[in-house]
Amino acid sequence: MYSLLFILTIAVMAFTENTKHVFWYKCIDNNYNLADQTGPNIGGEIVKHQGKVLSATIRGSAGNQDPTITLGNGLDNAQARSFVIWYKDLCDFKLTEGATLKSAKFRGEYRDLWTGSAFQSAGPVKPRVGVVNMNGHFSALRVTPEDLPDDAVWADPLNPLSGSMGFEMSDESFMAEEHKSFNTPSGANGSGLRPLEGIFFEMDITVQTRYILDNHGQLGIAAVVTAGDGSTGKCNLYAYEKFVPNIFSTNPWTKDGNTAHLVLEIENGTLIPKEQNSSEKLHIRTNELKLSSYPNPFNAATQIIYNCGKANSGMLKIYSIDGKVALRQEVRGTGVFFYKATNLSNGVYLCLLSTEDGELSKRLFLRK
Repeated sequence: MYSLLFILTIAVMAFTENTKHVFWYKCIDNNYNLADQTGPNIGGEIVKHQGKVLSATIRGSAGNQDPTITLGNGLDNAQARSFVIWYKDLCDFKLTEGATLKSAKFRGEYRDLWTGSAFQSAGPVKPRVGVVNMNGHFSALRVTPEDLPDDAVWADPLNPLSGSMGFEMSDESFMAEEHKSFNTPSGANGSGLRPLEGIFFEMDITVQTRYILDNHGQLGIAAVVTAGDGSTGKCNLYAYEKFVPNIFSTNPWTKDGNTAHLVLEIENGTLIPKEQNSSEKLHIRTNELKLSSYPNPFNAATQIIYNCGKANSGMLKIYSIDGKVALRQEVRGTGVFFYKATNLSNGVYLCLLSTEDGELSKRLFLRK
């Protein structure tokens, strides 16, 4: 439920020509000074949003996961540090009629702790940035979006956050994709100085944010780098939800390690809650048959998401193009079936959900 104060704020802001909406975990509870010129330095009319968030990174070459943000390959061009961010509250909103999303930025304070290139190195970074479906992450952890642990890391077993994340092309599993190119600044240099503390990294994510506002579902934003792509720069950001800043840090702006946030600038309108779309939530049953999958195309395995509707039970089958049955699985209610295409060759397959009330089908594309 939205509070009366929030609704009144929305009503007032709807008449403001330009409004900035900031999505930042616990920014209201902790009373962050978002206009602080020695920190975030966000000016203008601001509406604050907090709530559930995921910020997670992994080093693809070693599989190390962390509930923070790191991006880039570093000087050896081989570390493949990628990240994903998700803000539940962002997924719950849409633009008012006639409003325009002028810009959207992902930001976070540089974590300038170590000497050398361990945390920060200057140079180009060339990530692929796109929208990802969070259902696999929630299914792997067996939680709902509301119950996601504060210190969770990316947990989708079919799309591990490294290399290409399993997303090798723009399709329904890596949506609103853009190729970015920017340079990261120099950090600590061994002299004891840490010039980036209190300075905030910023990356434009307007295309991805507009996609999330325009669509239903729990959608996150991933920035993916691969080894050897020319990303010799690297940035490391304070993005913990449960953290006390490192004692070796001299004077960061943050006092709780939590700085990853989104800034949306909106013209001629504001944000309002989307209509409830219960079919997007796997734990809520409807009387309507549902069948979907992601990733699709897939290169090893995919998740088949089904709802048997009022029949409450059915048969899930996968057929090859010549009519041979590759899978036959009884299913009940609403759920997710993890399908590994171990012995199948590349090609087009048909996934069919049959119940006593009807059938649904979907094409699957296997590309190993």
